[in-house]
This record gives sequence, structure tokens and C-alpha cells, in this order.
Amino acid sequence: MSNSIHPLIEQYVQSETRRQFFRRGGSILGTAALASLGGTLGARAEGGLGTLPHFAPKAKRVIYLHMVGGPSQMDIYDYKPQMNDWYDKDLPESIRNGQRLTTMTSGQARFPIAPSMYKFAQHGQSGMWVTELLPQTAKVVDDLCFVRSMNTEAINHEPAITYMQTGNMVTGRPCIGAWLSYGLGSMNDNLPTFVVLVATPTNTEQIQAISARLWSSGCLPGEHGGCSFRSVGDPILYINNPSGVPTDIRRKTLDGLKSLNEMNFRAVGDPEIHTRIQQYELAFRMQSSVPDLTNIADEPESTMELYGQDAKKPGTFANSVLLARRMVERDVRFVQIYLNNWDHHGNVAKRLPSQCKDIDQATYGLITDLKNRGLLDSTLVVWGGEFGRTIYSQGGLSKENYGRDHHPRCFTMWMAGGGIKGGTIYGETDDFSYNIVKDPVHIRDFHATALHLLGIDHERFTFKNQGLDLRLTGVEPARVIKELLAQQDLEVVAPTVQQLEFFESKIRPVLVERCYECHSSGATILQANLSLETREGILRGGDSGPAVVVGKPEESLLIAVLGEQEPKMPPEGQLPEGLIADLKRWIEDGLVDPRVASDSDSSGGKKAWVDPELADSHWAFQPIGETVLPAAERWHMPSVSHGNSIDAFVQAKLKERGWEADSRAEALVLLRRATLGVTGLPPSEQEIETYMGDRPEERYERLIDRLLASRHAQRLAVSRLGHRRVE
Repeated sequence: MSNSIHPLIEQYVQSETRRQFFRRGGSILGTAALASLGGTLGARAEGGLGTLPHFAPKAKRVIYLHMVGGPSQMDIYDYKPQMNDWYDKDLPESIRNGQRLTTMTSGQARFPIAPSMYKFAQHGQSGMWVTELLPQTAKVVDDLCFVRSMNTEAINHEPAITYMQTGNMVTGRPCIGAWLSYGLGSMNDNLPTFVVLVATPTNTEQIQAISARLWSSGCLPGEHGGCSFRSVGDPILYINNPSGVPTDIRRKTLDGLKSLNEMNFRAVGDPEIHTRIQQYELAFRMQSSVPDLTNIADEPESTMELYGQDAKKPGTFANSVLLARRMVERDVRFVQIYLNNWDHHGNVAKRLPSQCKDIDQATYGLITDLKNRGLLDSTLVVWGGEFGRTIYSQGGLSKENYGRDHHPRCFTMWMAGGGIKGGTIYGETDDFSYNIVKDPVHIRDFHATALHLLGIDHERFTFKNQGLDLRLTGVEPARVIKELLAQQDLEVVAPTVQQLEFFESKIRPVLVERCYECHSSGATILQANLSLETREGILRGGDSGPAVVVGKPEESLLIAVLGEQEPKMPPEGQLPEGLIADLKRWIEDGLVDPRVASDSDSSGGKKAWVDPELADSHWAFQPIGETVLPAAERWHMPSVSHGNSIDAFVQAKLKERGWEADSRAEALVLLRRATLGVTGLPPSEQEIETYMGDRPEERYERLIDRLLASRHAQRLAVSRLGHRRVE
């Protein structure tokens, strides 16, 4: 079977240039509708995915401070005074419990306990224990949330740091910064969405190799990879015009390159050509924005006092975090800073104080500065390494010095701002800081929680690659650690359009069909004194107490009685697992009030339209990634077997000029799904009037005509129509 494009489409493509196609301008309605019909779209260069965020985010930006090598938790934040009595005693086998070790210590004749040589003290109203090596950081502990029970399976640097950054120990996956760039897009026009800085430590005894693969976009479009800023010379190579080349000549050169790249893209359809075009254009815009960003001469002396005088030295950690503040101030989405030399296999006495001095004043300055500028509440700050260190000494042990090997079973990270509950300690390790005894947090849980703070449900945030729906959190269980979140995260907030739509299509039909007969004002007898008609009634509960714990479906009585707990509900038979999963999501996302969902939407009080009979089965109400097109007859396009339903739809429309949707697809359902489900906005009065005013036999044809006239068609064409030609 031939894979050639249909002659009619070929003629259409050849007769109209991309610029003509994209210049037409017009309504967003058509693009939204076709997107909903065509399944999951590729990334939008500036705006991210139209379906994100899933719910109201607490954080808009991230500053991730990665300490390369693995900081020693028991020397910094995980205070273990009991170990003073264990000095030079062997680590009990009952504690090690057969754990595999690295080749650097597995051959040691014994594993002598090395208590921390540093003093600890409690700080802040929270009374957090912090090493004497971090006296400035200790001043802001009430803004930090310590997670002492982080754990990973990776025991060596290469897989461990890859796992921490990408969610997988195998190289080649997108990193967390690339995921956020892809999903949420840029918040500014003249700077990268994702920036990487590699700081230089004062002590360089044992530098670990790190490479650009850690900030790679992996299988995501290339423009979502991190942009690395240098500390010496131009921040970005070749960003400035060559000597003797004025800006207007540079602009003409780039226009020429763009034309050539567009010709190449039309010929082969490689999406990386689009990435190259975007990079050239961003580089040109950065010629004015980057020098202003990196020129810290305009910072007052009080800023240098806050961050420390090292902030004046390019490449230092202090200088890097000051630049990070300037970046988030300019709406850079994700800033990653790497600081090397935390791999303390020996000489902890000299190396650890140097490392702590590098970060101490600067960390205090960053948190304080963000707070003073009103940026901390919307900026998530993360600090940590790829694993921890062992309580036993690697090599020789003395009261004055020792070394520590890699330890993946438990280590400490902290987070601040962006919806995090400051002054909190989560997780607990044993007396040896060797095993977790309470509230373990896996890397997957950390990623799920970070995404949650940015308004993303980690289970629904996927990218199809080689037939698989990839997630940052992978396929194994991961959970959002609600205990780390600020209390206001659980307060009643106005639901997002996506939450309203989910409630209307998934939750309300269950309540109406399976619950309200016994648990509403319309019930003949209100069973168990429980009403599920309002959020207030659900939280108040009935004879057995509250029905729901907001944000915690696993602790909610409603979920328990729908499962195995007696009495089982509903009486006529247990709900399918899929419906129970939907109810769990409803609770975890904040428990949308049934009254709010039924009476209004985010457009300002108009009733949200829904037909309960269609909600479960109608294609117009299915999640975007699962959309199934209504039949379009009498077209032949082999590429459809590869999943490109948009090309099929456009071809059928152009050929037949009379496509018919499923008979159940009422006009208002199609319109609502197209706008609300994809753009996150309800249809306007004008859009409804225009759409409903079309004659029924022309309605679907006109919907596509609006696509072809849309100013937003470029991204759709690049990601879908252009892609088809290389299948």
C-alpha cells in the first residue's frame, strides 16, 4: 500500500505557501475544534499545551539547586546525636540488612561508624536542627520544608543523577525542566523557558562529570531543552553579532535562513527543523535581553550584602543564584543550577566546610530576596543531590576526619515557596540515618508533588513516543505528598474549567445515577443522614462522620465504603474501578462543589451545559488523548493507520464538502467540547451565535473553514499536517 499523499491534499499544499496559510487571521474556534477531533497535539512553542494546567497552580516558576555528588545528610540536616556513642563501632548487620554497596567500600574489612564532627542547633519557630556550617541558611528554616526520607534505587552517580532529573535511570529521557517547558510553555518573549547554570565550587578535589544530557529534551521537541548560560565570555555562544555585522544585516541573514529552513521543512517534515527556526529567532531576541539580564552592575550594594560578596564573581554559586532571581523576575519558567564537588569519599573535614560556605549566604540571600520581592509564593525552590552518604566511614577514620560512601536508602532534600508548607519536617530515618522508619518519599513522589504545585496531574501529563505514553513519573506508583503543601492548598478555591468539565462529564453522572436516590434532598429517606448534594454536606458527612478528607481519597470514608469496607455502597453493586478512580481524582483535586459545577462555569455564572446520557459514551466528552473521530466516509489515506486523523479529516472535508458527524453529536456539544476542553475557555456568546446560526448541513464544514482562517493554525500545521509527510 502506497504512503503517498492524496493528490487533492498534495495540490492544496503546493498551491498555498505556509505564510499564506498562517497569515489569514481569524477566530480560535476552528483550531480548537480540530484539535479536539484530532487527539493530543504537539507542544506549542510559546504557550505550552492547551490542556495545562489541570488545576490552579501554586507555583509558576522553579529554581532547582542540584548539589552534584550527594550531600552528607547526617552532617548537614539529619541530626543523629546518638552516633556519638557509636564512634568506631561496626555498623550492625541488622541495620545494613544486606544492602548492596559500591565497589569503593564493599571490600572493606569493617564499616566503622563516623559520627558527625560538626555541632548542630535548633533554629526558627519550627526548631529545625541545622549544622553549624550553615548559620545563614538556618535563619530561613521557617520557610523551608525538609524531606528527610528521600530514597532512590540508584547507587552510582550516572544513573542516580539521571534518575533525579529525568525520572529514569536510562539516559535519553526528557528532564523535568524540559517537561515543564513542553507542558506549560514560556511566560516571556525574549528569554529561554528553561535555563541551566553550572556553578564552580571553591574546592575542586573531586569533580563529577556532568553533561548537557541532564538538561536534554529527550524525545520532546528540541526547543524544550535547557539553554546553558556560560560564566565566562558571552553567556551564550554566538549570541552577539560578528565583528562588522550590523543588526539589520543579521536580521536579513536570519530571514534567509528561515526561508531555507521552511523549504526544507516542507520537503521532509522533520520537526527538528522547526526547533532550529525557533532557536534562531529566540537567539536574535536575546541579543538585547541577555546582556541586560546578566549585567548585575545595576544591583545595589545591599543585594551584594544579602547574597555575599562572591555574588560579584561570575561562575560562583552566589552569582548563579542572583542570576536565577533575576531570571524568575523576568518570568523564566525553570532555572537549574548545578554545584559540583559534594562527592565526599574522603577529607570531609576540609571539603564539606568549603561547600557549605559556597552555598550558605547565597541560599539565605535567595530565599530572603524572593520573599521581599513577593516572588517566593509563586516560585518553587528545590535543594538536594542525587542520593545521600553512609554513616560508616570510607577508608580511615579519626575524630578529625573521615569519608562517606554513596547511600541511596535515605537522604535529605528541601523545598521552599510555591505552595510548600514552610517550617515542616517530613519523613524520619533510624538512629544511623541508614533506613527510613516513617513516611518514605521516592523520587517519583517528589516529581509528582512538584508537578502538582505547578497545576499538573502527573498521571495525565504524557507524551506519546514509540507507541508509549511517557510520563515523568514513569509507570510505577507515585503520589503527591499532601503533607508538604501549605494549608491553603486544601481550602476552597474557584474550580478551573478543566475541573468543572471533569466533574460534569465523570462525577455528576455517578452521583445522579448511583447516589442521589438515597443521599440527597430528593430521597424519600435520607440514608445515614448523609447528603452528597453539596460540598458542605459531603464534608460534614452523616452518622459515620465526614464522608471525605479533602485531598486525601485514601483517608476518605466515601472511598472506603465503595471498596471493601462494610457496608458496601452502593447496595445494588460495587462501582467499577474506573468510576472509583474518578471519584478519587475528584477528592484529590479539591472536591468541586456540586452546586458550583451545576450552576456556573468560569465565564461568570452561566450554567454549564451537559447531557448526562451522553457524558460517559459521547466522543465529544472524552479526554483529548482518547478522542475517537466520528466516521468520515469515502476517503483513502494510508497514513491514517499511523494515527494522523487530522489529515484524514481535512482530506475528507475537502473532497466531500459535506462531512457528517455522529448522529448523537449535537451542535452545542461539539462547540462546548471544542472550546472548553481544548482552550480551557467556554465558547463566547458570539461564537455560540455564529456556530448555531450556520445551517446544519454546513455547520461542520464551516467549523473547518474557521480553522483555515485561524491565526493559531501555524502550530497545528507544524505539529500535525507537516508531520504526516514523513510517515
